[in-house]
Parts: sequence; structure tokens; C-alpha cells
Amino acid sequence: MHGTLEDRAMNTAAPPPTRRGHVFIISGPSGAGKDTVIERLLPQVQVAQVVTMTARRPRPGEIEGVHYRFVTPEVFADLRARGELLESALVHGNWYGVPADGVRDAVAQGRDVLIKVDPQGARTIKRLMPEAIFIFIRPASLVELQARLVGRASETPDELTLRLRNAEKEMADQVWFDYVVDNADGHITEAVARVRAIIAKYAEGKVMGMHEGYEPSATRERNVALELVRVTEAAALNAALWMGRGDKIAVDDAAVQAMRSALDGVDMNGVVVIGEGEKDEAPMLYVGEQVGNGHGQALDVAVDPVDGTTLTALGIAGAIAVVATAERGTMYAAPPGVYYMEKIAVGPAAASVIDLDVPVAENLRRVARVRACAINDIIVTVLDRPRHAPMIQQIREAGARIRLIRDGDVIAAIQAAMEDYKAVDVYMGIGGAPEAVLAAAAIKCLGGEIITRVWPRSDDERAKLLASGVDLQRIYRTNDLVQGDDVSFAATGITTGDLLRGVEFVGTGARTNSVMMRARSGTVRMIEARHRWKQKFVPHEQHEG
Repeated sequence: MHGTLEDRAMNTAAPPPTRRGHVFIISGPSGAGKDTVIERLLPQVQVAQVVTMTARRPRPGEIEGVHYRFVTPEVFADLRARGELLESALVHGNWYGVPADGVRDAVAQGRDVLIKVDPQGARTIKRLMPEAIFIFIRPASLVELQARLVGRASETPDELTLRLRNAEKEMADQVWFDYVVDNADGHITEAVARVRAIIAKYAEGKVMGMHEGYEPSATRERNVALELVRVTEAAALNAALWMGRGDKIAVDDAAVQAMRSALDGVDMNGVVVIGEGEKDEAPMLYVGEQVGNGHGQALDVAVDPVDGTTLTALGIAGAIAVVATAERGTMYAAPPGVYYMEKIAVGPAAASVIDLDVPVAENLRRVARVRACAINDIIVTVLDRPRHAPMIQQIREAGARIRLIRDGDVIAAIQAAMEDYKAVDVYMGIGGAPEAVLAAAAIKCLGGEIITRVWPRSDDERAKLLASGVDLQRIYRTNDLVQGDDVSFAATGITTGDLLRGVEFVGTGARTNSVMMRARSGTVRMIEARHRWKQKFVPHEQHEG
């Protein structure tokens, strides 16, 4: 059931007076598909839509009272002067505003309200109504956005240029929204379902004073997420015993055994999708191996018992133990022969502006623009490899700063996606395909973006991949690498790095530092644990705590 506020007042019984209505703000750049999402959403939810008012002329196909309330510039100016608009803003050269009449009364009467505004208007409403729920609709990329705007043929060339320029700035606003919903071409049904689920959580009272999806602590998904930390702790504790001893194989063996043993206690029916290799290459944690206790959710599992075996063997900073899970069948499994990928990873503000097909300098310019800074403020993390020499030169010529790392591109990509982590803004380079999937799981939880493409190491490898049907031009984004929202990620520091401290051994045990993330709620937890040997630790064999 849906309609205008007036329709709802006549046709719907008011909810109990103890329930205040919610105000849902849907925003995003022009061309993101807000109108289409709302049009398909309204028959599925019980909300009243407040139709935005505008002083511009209707475009072909726009309906009065459905897409906008169209008024003359004179009428709009009069309404502004009398304070009858909740907010108003000049956007793309035209005035837009939200009528104030009925909004607060509807909320007081317990009716939920939906308002569509541009990001500038959303910011104003945020100041006036901080309790509102803000949902940002974004396209898969600016290239896709441009194609939509060109396709609708409703703007002049100058107007199109203005909207695209403004879109880059508007994308930066998504960082303060409560929810960000991707609306990629061909995926409108998924976008509508995501918005519907958000509204349902509030309508059913599942959100108690928090804008993340706060669910009962006994939910199975949450329990699995916490258990993953115990898994990475086990691997980190065992691997750290070999820190600095120069034996990479011993480091990996110790971590693999501990992680495999700890996974047996997790309440899930898991299958390894990203692991230590194929069945004939690895004794355990091989691709296709069943893990977990066989109960609970059917999950894909990605593991890297030690991301940074060389770092650990040499006692160098930055090694971690990593595990991620997602619903069965939703994690990307690289075809045989795919070992490396080109990658760019960024945080939420720049999620829709990066592109593997544009020059390095152009990507850095776009990131700087949406972050409202100069290029020389940008820090780019790059693996220190000979293959990256040309890219490093381009980064320097563009004016950005560089942070070279020896190993560990999973944590490097994650750091780039964390808006509150100030030491790096972008991760660029060529790294392992399995590591791309692990990073994507975390980045999905953070709301950032990683884009990748298969990278053959030689002409011979290229020929083999093409012969096997691998599309070497395809771009894989975060949602291609890890689909769905039921994604959990955990990592524990082995050797101390910028994000996680390494294992610290003391006389009676050890301390570990871990991070746990969930995509469904967007929760990120930093966990410091103290382990007592008498109760919890059997070196190289098993963790029971």
C-alpha cells in the first residue's frame, strides 16, 4: 500500500500512538536511478511519499505529483519566503525543495514517510532531522552514470556536463549516509530489495536507537562472525612462534594446522573456495574441502592462514591471519590458471569513480576531487615489485605520495577502504587473485570498492587463459567477487603492523589483536584478547578457546 500523505490519511488506519513514524531519505546523484527504485518500491512497502517540489519544467515522461510537484519559479520563491519548505536548494541550475506540510504531523501520528532529495538537500535535512534514516543510491561507476544520462536524452550538452561534474562531488556525500545501496545496470531488483529490507527493519522495530542493523546477539550469523576471530587467533598464535626464524614453510605449516583445527569447531557447513591450493597441492585447507562442524549455514570460506609468510619468517611488520565467509555460491572462484589480478581499492567516497581503463593520474585526480583534497595529499600503497616500476613513476609524476610495502596486499587494500584510516587513500597494483577475494570480503563490510581484472604473467599464460575461455577484459568489482550481504571477515595480527598489533608473548600466555567485520550491519570490531597457556594453547596443534 502506498500513496501521498493525503491518500494514506484517508485509506489507512493509524498505527498505535506509541510508535512514531520514520522518515526515510532516498538520495544520490542524478542518474543513479532513484525514481525507478522508488517506483518499484512503493507497492511493496507501507510508506507515504512526500513528492519533492521543483521550479524546473517537466522532462518527457515525468508525471505531476509522481516524480515531482512542478511549480513556477515565482510560486517556489513565495513558498521559500514563507518557510513552507522543509529544505530547498539550487541544484544543476534549478530549484528543488521538500514541502513541510504534513511531514512532522505524519511522523507524530506513527506513519512512515519517504522523501527523495538530492545530496545537497539531504545534508540540510540531516541538520534539521538527524533522526531520519538516510539511504544513498549509487551507480556502479561514473561511466555507467554517464551512459544513463546520455541515454535519457533529457539534458543539453552543457546540462549533461554540469550533472556529471556535480555527480563526482555528490558521490563523496555517501560516507555520512546510514546506508549505501548499489544500483548497477541490470540489478534494479536487488537494489529495490535492499531498500525494502532497510525500511522493514525500522517498521518492524528491529532497530533500537542505532542506524546499523542491530539484531539479537544470539543470531547464528553473528555467532559465526565471532567464531572466525577465534580461528584467526589460533593461526596467528602458532605462526608467531616461528617469527624471525627464517623458515617460511614452518610458519605456513603451523598456521594451517591451527586454523584447520579451529575451523572444526565453527557452527557452519563450510566449503573452502579460497585456500592453500587444489586437493593434490595441499594436505588441508584445499579448495573444495569441507570445514566446520556440519551444522548451521551453508557457507563459502576463504582463508589465508598467513598473509605474509616471508614477513613472519624474517620478523618484518605486517603479517596477518585471515578468514572470510559468505553464503554458499557467492564467492568468486578463479578459473584454473588465474593467479594474478590488477587491483585498485578505495574507500566509500571514491567507490564509484575509479576505473582500471583510465590512466593512473586520472584515477588519482578523481579520488582527490571526491575527497576534496589535492593530489599531493593522496597516499597510494603499492607492492614493491619490478612489475610496478612504470606505475610508480606515473604516481610520482601525478604528484601523489607512495607507500611501498614488501608483502601483504590484503591488509593494504583494506586500509585503503577504511575512511577513518588516514595513512593511505588508495591501493594500486598487481597481486594475487585469492587475496583479491579476501580483500573484497572486508571491503564489502566497509562500504568501499575494489576493482580487479585478470592479469596474465606471460604471453604463454595469456594464450592458455584465452584458450580456456577466460575473459581478460572483464572487470570484477566488489559485488562480483563477493555477492550478497551475509559476509563476515576476521583477521588477527601476527607481526605488528599499522592496523593490527602482532602476537605478544608473555610469561603465562599471549595477547592478540584482531578485527572482525560484518557486511549486513557494517559493524567493525577491534578485539584485544589475552590467552592463558594453561587453558587455551597447545603449540602447533590445536586451539580449544
